[in-house]
Amino acid sequence: MNATILFSSIQDKLPKKIGRFRKFLIKNIKSSEPIMSNEELLKKLESLSETELNEVATILKKDKLDSPVTCFWLYNLLLGCYGVAWFRINMFSVGCMKLILLIIASNLKEINPEISGILDLDKFIAFWCLFDLFIIGAILRNKNLEKVNNIIDLVRARNAN
Repeated sequence: MNATILFSSIQDKLPKKIGRFRKFLIKNIKSSEPIMSNEELLKKLESLSETELNEVATILKKDKLDSPVTCFWLYNLLLGCYGVAWFRINMFSVGCMKLILLIIASNLKEINPEISGILDLDKFIAFWCLFDLFIIGAILRNKNLEKVNNIIDLVRARNAN
């Protein structure tokens, strides 16, 4: 296995350069900045021996990186109002907050429509879902990068002993 071939097979699941607008949106969110650049990851892969590279490839095939495309279309766009995308990227507290807010908003409409109109939680939830469309993919790609980096470190530690 060649490092360049392995990198190109996972490159679509790793962070991409993002514009200023998205950087502005995600600047205060945990794990929104990648731990390293893709170029640094490629250099790290190239520094591995052939057996280490094959071991990394085997682990990546078994563990599989999360697909940003699936996360965007299925978890975020279709099921985003339920917080499914946040659960998928292992940020359970944010997913629970979003789900609880949705439950409160839907129950508030049935109990007292006047209070529901005053609070206008539906617009807040819609704004939050729109906001998520911009940031979930970046966070997921960064988590994939961390996962690959951890696998490389694990393989290096195994082979060092």
